[in-house]
Amino acid sequence: DAWADNWTAVTPPEDEARFIARFMLLSVPSGWLYTATWDGRPIGLLQMIPDLNEAARGIAGHEWPLGLARYAWRLRVRGVSRARIATLGVVRSFRGTKAGAMADALMMAEAVRKARRAGIRQLEVSWILSDNRRAISTAERLPARRTKTWGMFAKDL
Repeated sequence: DAWADNWTAVTPPEDEARFIARFMLLSVPSGWLYTATWDGRPIGLLQMIPDLNEAARGIAGHEWPLGLARYAWRLRVRGVSRARIATLGVVRSFRGTKAGAMADALMMAEAVRKARRAGIRQLEVSWILSDNRRAISTAERLPARRTKTWGMFAKDL
């Protein structure tokens, strides 16, 4: 329920969620997907992913079999220089609480620490909706700067 209030959030069907989970296990280093807990109950989630485009550079249409091996080697052995915090959220019942704010801050700090340890030189916090003041405030406390702002617009057809 951490993303239920975001107008762009769509819960994937169960089979699609399983596919995404398997792909993430192959593509994301161990420990880059984690939860914050309170009294043993998960209250927050952070998913940091490597720049898959950087890992796939030059493979272009030559995925099998050597391209896939090269992709996996780049992700698992050599590593990439850029990563993205794709999702960060706290369940509704903890939003606006000290525990929720601590969960956000600690997950973000842990992501920065893990990124540095992995040799990541650029960590992007992206896909934050312009009305998500808490997420923007959390991101602004990082040793970072805003580089881009994108707009999304809707129009009835």
